Parts: sequence; C-alpha cells; structure tokens
Amino acid sequence: MDSQMEKFYGKGKMIQIIDLLEEIGITPKTSGKNVSNGWIEVPCLMPDCSDPSEHCGINLTTGIFKCWICGAKGGIIKFVMAASKTNYHQAKIMVDKFSDDIIPYPQEITPKTWLTSQNIIPKEASSILPELHINYLKGRNFDPIQIQRDYKIMACYTTGNYTYRIIIPIILNGVVVNFTARDVTDEQDNKYKNCPNTEAIIPMKECLYNSDSIKNKVIICEGVTDVWRIGKGSIATMGVEYTSAQLSMLAQKELDKIYILFDSDALTKTEKLASAVSTFCTKVEIIELKTGDPADMSSEEIIKLREEIKI
Repeated sequence: MDSQMEKFYGKGKMIQIIDLLEEIGITPKTSGKNVSNGWIEVPCLMPDCSDPSEHCGINLTTGIFKCWICGAKGGIIKFVMAASKTNYHQAKIMVDKFSDDIIPYPQEITPKTWLTSQNIIPKEASSILPELHINYLKGRNFDPIQIQRDYKIMACYTTGNYTYRIIIPIILNGVVVNFTARDVTDEQDNKYKNCPNTEAIIPMKECLYNSDSIKNKVIICEGVTDVWRIGKGSIATMGVEYTSAQLSMLAQKELDKIYILFDSDALTKTEKLASAVSTFCTKVEIIELKTGDPADMSSEEIIKLREEIKI
C-alpha cells in the first residue's frame, strides 16, 4: 500500500481476518498461484462487481481489501458490511471481536497532513476566475465570490487538459482528495471531467462532495451545483448512482436524520438510496421536486426548505 493510501486508511494491528471471515461464512484462499505473501483471496462481494471468482485480496495485517476485477477497495468493515449485508455498526461489532485496533476507512485527517507533492489540482488552474467562468456562474444564479469562498473553486482557461472548466475540489477533512471540472461553455462533449482515479488520492465514487459540512443532519443530492444551491449540510454522491463506500462514510457520521433531494426524474433511484441509508439511520425522508433539479431552486425556496427541516 502506497504512502498516500496509508495516510487515509491507516495502519492497523494484526487482526484475525481468517477467523472473522469464516464466522460470516467465507472460506478464504490462503495459498496458490495468485495469492501474495501476507494476503488472502476471497470472492468480491461489492454490489458493483459481477465476477464471482476469488479475485479480491485482503491484507492480513491491515485489513485493507482490493478487488482486482472491479477495482473496489477499502477497509475490513466496508467488506464485512457487503459480505454480511449488515449496517456499519453491526459490521464494526463483528470486526471488534477479532481485532485489537484497526482503522477501516478514512481516519481523521487534518490540513497538517497535506504535502505539496500530493497536490492533485492541475498546475494551470488559477484562483483568478476569467470573465467566461464568472458569467457562467452568474448565468446560473450563483454568486462567484461566495461559491469560490465556500467551495475553493479554481479555473482553467486556455491551456492544459481542463480548458474552459471550473475546477471543483473534493475535500475530506480539509484535504483535497479528488476534483471534478465543469465545462463553462456547454459545448464540450462532457459537462464534467473528473480527475483520473489513478491520480486522485481517493477515487471519486468513494467520496461525498461537501462532506466536511455535515453535522447531525444531511441533505443528499446528486451533483455539486445542487450543493452550491442548498449550502452547508448538503452533500453530493457525484451522480445518481451511489456506492457502498459512500454509504460507509455516511454511516460513520452517526446522523440523526437524512434527507434525500434528487432531480425530479430520479424518484426510483431516490427510493433505492432511502432504503439503503435506512439500515444505519432510522429517520430518512425523501424531498420530491415537481420539476427540474435542486440547482434550479430559487433563493426563497431554499430558505423555506432550510427553515422547515432546521438544517
């Protein structure tokens, strides 16, 4: 495991991984052609993986797993949640029976851990927003000064791989771990262009945008502009689909209540997410829009919403 991943997943003490897995009905492969020293191989049980063979490696010291087929990775609690179909707290109880101490998913990170050599933001990105970028934000009824202050956005203009895009950092505990880039011309093939996972510190779909603003309640949205409109206490899953890693991060927040506010045409996906988060939060509420998406809501509607749910 490289130094960047260690910084986020931590170094655990020896854990009785094999005994833990056998208790939940999984017999790992401990030797053979594809089994590395210090690792075991098991079937990947992540919901996004379609390969039933033993292509998921688990490190016997750290508890970190990685599927060599679908690329899923994380800590042992995340794996146990998927394997036993339990919520975070139930999975943690199982793991605790077989471990003195292990850090399963991003440990507390402070800005002091940030190293200049890890800066993943494009070198051509500038904190000075060109008129084109400012006009894009104003055209969508956003205040450029406020958005830049609250969300640390930057701009790429005429050079580099992210030309004519707003650079939108994904921040976890004060550290930039990924970013996406929004086209301000609406003429490029893709509205959003993400940092490649090979360059990111944490893959995009293992992140929750604006997660540092969460306290005891949260509004889950689809995208970054939805978050910009709603403000503190709202997060984005970076698309209508969500992953078990994102659910794991939410579970660790021990939230009192979760609201889900997706686009008006995504009710089925909203209901699916509501069912998933109800495994670790007893109070879940869907907020339905008649038309459009949260980013299209007026200031008056947002004020009314925040007052009603007291977030």
